[in-house]
Amino acid sequence: MYKDDPVWADVTPLPIEEPEDAAAKIDYSEEFKDAMSYFRAILHSHECSKRVLDLTFDIIDMNPGNYTAWLYRRKVLESIDADYNEEQQLLHQLGAQFCKCYQYWYHRRCVVEKTGNFADELVSIAEALQDDSKNYHAWSLRQWVVLHFKAFDGEMEYTEKLIVEDIRNNSAWNYRMWLLLKQEGGITTSIAEKEVEYVKEKIKMAPSNESAWNYLMGIWRQGEPGASDSNRDFMEEMREGVKAVCEDYAERSASHIPRASLAEVLEFESDRPSLERAAQIYTDLAETHDTIRARYWLFRKKGVQSLLDALA
Repeated sequence: MYKDDPVWADVTPLPIEEPEDAAAKIDYSEEFKDAMSYFRAILHSHECSKRVLDLTFDIIDMNPGNYTAWLYRRKVLESIDADYNEEQQLLHQLGAQFCKCYQYWYHRRCVVEKTGNFADELVSIAEALQDDSKNYHAWSLRQWVVLHFKAFDGEMEYTEKLIVEDIRNNSAWNYRMWLLLKQEGGITTSIAEKEVEYVKEKIKMAPSNESAWNYLMGIWRQGEPGASDSNRDFMEEMREGVKAVCEDYAERSASHIPRASLAEVLEFESDRPSLERAAQIYTDLAETHDTIRARYWLFRKKGVQSLLDALA
C-alpha cells in the first residue's frame, strides 16, 4: 500500500471522509481508500511526476470510470514530456479490460492525436470490434480517427470484410453509409450506382436482413427534398431502380421489410394512386405481416391519409 511505500513518505494523504450518520456508506476496500487518499493529496499539491503517473494508473485500474484520474494523467503526461507512443501501446494492451469505459476511449483519442499514429490505432480498434462488433465507443473513435487524419483509404474494404463475416452486422452497414457521406465528393452518381448493385447482391443472400434494406433506403433518401440539386438530378433514376427492388421483394418475400420500404417510396411520390397504395400496405403490415408493430403502421397510415385528404 502507498502508506507503506518509502517513495511516498513525503506526502501527507488526504483520506476519504464520510459522515458517521451517512444513510449508505460506501464499502471502499482498504487499498482503494489508501490510493485515493494519496491521489487527493496530489490533486491538492498539483504534483506532476513519474510516480504520480503510476499512481493514476492504479486509481484507473481500481475505477476506470474515474474521469478525474484520466484527466490528471493527461496533465502529467504533458508536464513530464512523456512518450505518447508508449502510452498508446499501453492503452491498446488494456482494450479488453476497459472496452466499455467511455473515459478510456476518450483518453485514446487524446493520445493518438499526440502521436499521429493512426494506422496502429485503426488496427487496435479493429481488434476491439472483432471481440464486440457493436462496441459504440470503438466505432466512435474509428470515425474520429478517419475524419481527423483523412484516413479513408481501405475503410470501405474494411466494411466489406465485416459484412462478409456477418451480413447482418448493422454497425458495419451504418459505418459504410457514414463513409459514403463523409468522403470527399459525397455520394456521386458512379458511387450510388455501384452501391445499389452491391446492396442488391447482399439482399439476395438474406432478403429479410433489415440492415441491408436500411442501407438501400439510405442511398434512396439522398434524392429527397433537402439534398443537393446535383444529388436530386442523378437520384431520380436511382430512386426508380430502388423502387423496382422494393416491388420485387414485396411480392415474393414473406418479410415485412421490403413492404415497409416500398410504402416509404410510394409515400414520397405523393400522387393519389401511390398514396392509396402506401396506405393499403401499411394496413397489411398492421393486420398481417408485422402485427407486433401494428400501432406504428396504423400511425404511418394516418399520416398518409392526411396527405390524401389534402389532395381532395
